[in-house]
Amino acid sequence: MLIGGDLFPHLIHSEAEIKHTQGFPSAMDTHLNWILIGTVSAQDRQSSPLTSLIASSNPSIDALMRRFWSIEEPGTPTLPTTEDESCERWFVQTTSRKSECRFCVALSFRDSVRADNNVPSHGFGNLRSLALKRF
Repeated sequence: MLIGGDLFPHLIHSEAEIKHTQGFPSAMDTHLNWILIGTVSAQDRQSSPLTSLIASSNPSIDALMRRFWSIEEPGTPTLPTTEDESCERWFVQTTSRKSECRFCVALSFRDSVRADNNVPSHGFGNLRSLALKRF
């Protein structure tokens, strides 16, 4: 890539690192990464064909935007279950704010949860048996 003198100063970092070796081009760290500047010694140089290939892929802005929105698009919301709705109703019905600006929230427990012996546990799990063991 050939860069004109009008653009070259804008590519250099304010504290650019420059590496010099006698008889070789200098290497300079720029905003384009490392670039080579200078002449190349022509002695002991054999003539050989020079082949250069530049491959570039420029996806369309439309394709990029579609990909961006497919990644950023939020997932489809799941419908609330009857348990979610019941919990929401309980919260709305039992939550209040006291005069000292504190909230009072009643805890809810599941009535339908049953232990292994088919006895309703009221959402406490095996706390009763655990309490009896510790007592």
